[in-house]
Amino acid sequence: MDRYSYHCGVIDAFNELISSGVREMAFSHPCITRWQRDALIPFAETICSHYGTRFYPEDDLLITDLFPLSVCRNQFLLIFYRNPDTLSAYEHLKERKRQLLERGRYQGENRRELALQLGKLLGYPETTIQQMIDRNQDKEELPCTTSNRPR
Repeated sequence: MDRYSYHCGVIDAFNELISSGVREMAFSHPCITRWQRDALIPFAETICSHYGTRFYPEDDLLITDLFPLSVCRNQFLLIFYRNPDTLSAYEHLKERKRQLLERGRYQGENRRELALQLGKLLGYPETTIQQMIDRNQDKEELPCTTSNRPR
């Protein structure tokens, strides 16, 4: 099967789950170029119209400890959702991370909580989220400053 068809199948399946209320939000598989992601938009428009869902092209994915850094950094994808409040909640998480980084507080429980909240938005059970975080060996490293240096 070609990659485009595979992506389309995933998009269809995720939107069915969102439409039925099983999930609030889903990410398409990441693409390494904006062009590859944008080639999926006409199909996404058709599928979202069919299921009564929405999509948002994401060029700056929220990176947390939920997924490996190498899968998220510099990737382009589509975010699928039904309720605009869900996308707002995702954007709030991005802003929360920005604020925590700015204050040197993106560490420990704050860092774990952000990944947990993202996992919940994506519809994962809490035990699965904890396992994903614990198993992730490719986490974002932050520069060590006086405010985030371990004590």
